[in-house]
Amino acid sequence: MTLAHRPSTSPARRRQRATGSAAEALLEAQHALARARGLAYVTKRPTPVRVTRVDRGRVSGFFERSPGVDYCGIVAGGRAIYSEAKACHAGTFALREIESEQVLELDLVLSLGALAYLLVVWTPSTVTARSILGGQPVVCAIPWRVVREHITAGQPSLPGSLLTSYATRGARTWLDAITEDRP
Repeated sequence: MTLAHRPSTSPARRRQRATGSAAEALLEAQHALARARGLAYVTKRPTPVRVTRVDRGRVSGFFERSPGVDYCGIVAGGRAIYSEAKACHAGTFALREIESEQVLELDLVLSLGALAYLLVVWTPSTVTARSILGGQPVVCAIPWRVVREHITAGQPSLPGSLLTSYATRGARTWLDAITEDRP
């Protein structure tokens, strides 16, 4: 299927897309590893596509705005899990990056008893953070209740110290970390 869309010429937009693709690849690898270990089955929710025309097998359309969070699945034991993934290079994560629909969905699934997380694929820009984390991108699996507390308090971002405390290191996936910490 070929989708027609307007390519962005902005270097910042191209960097953002590349960063998002690398973050998604890292998460997909972690999800495959967690599935192989029997920890969880987590899949990416597809971005809705609006088809505008089909002509001789060629499909034209555009990507619609995503209606909710990026990933959903189930962890060993049967509990549902939902997560929104973002990429970050700064020393902090700006909470304005989370869309209102995503906030509402994570609030709802958490209230219904599901596990809910904000996944920040973090490649810190500061020398100190890089030395602590080993210089590689890490997945910070922050429980939604923690993120919600920061939003409710009116804080504009999650501090680097919080990201560091929820960062997965070594061969562990974010799903290893949360299944070990689960009640």
